[in-house]
Amino acid sequence: MNKNQYLDTLSRYLEPMPGADRERMLNDIEAYFLSGEQIGKSEAQIAAELGDPMHVAAQTLGFASPPAPPPAPPQRDPARIFGVTILLFFLNVVMLPIGAALWSVLLGVAAATLGLLLSPGVVVLGWLNNAHIPPVGLFATLVAIGIGLLLMVATYYASKLWIWLTAEYLRWNVNLWRGRTYA
Repeated sequence: MNKNQYLDTLSRYLEPMPGADRERMLNDIEAYFLSGEQIGKSEAQIAAELGDPMHVAAQTLGFASPPAPPPAPPQRDPARIFGVTILLFFLNVVMLPIGAALWSVLLGVAAATLGLLLSPGVVVLGWLNNAHIPPVGLFATLVAIGIGLLLMVATYYASKLWIWLTAEYLRWNVNLWRGRTYA
């Protein structure tokens, strides 16, 4: 382990320590590395003399056992990002038109629902113009209102489901592109 790796690892283990104290300790260890290099020791030898950074941090922080290792910082992998970008591009070339079509169907059903619910207005306008409403027209209006109410409930739940599915699909795309596991 070289000096930079040792100091980075120790710094991650010392995160619970106040910032000024942590910097002071890291500066002292860096000075120890410099003095050891001046007398001809390698960085690996000096790191071995100091001991495992986890144990040094545990002693410094007063833990009986070493703390759990902190997560390693995420590393960018350009080849993976490029490959995932191409994969998502072709996947979305297929999925986005399907999603847009389903949104269009949902909006069409919502418009039809609104039309069915407003059908009594058409009957009233016809009555004002002709002053005569055939019984079949009244029956058709009641059927249209009933179908409109059923479609209204179905449209409400379908729109909630479709909004959730769209959000989850977009979140999945972003997480996959960033390299996170999707849970």
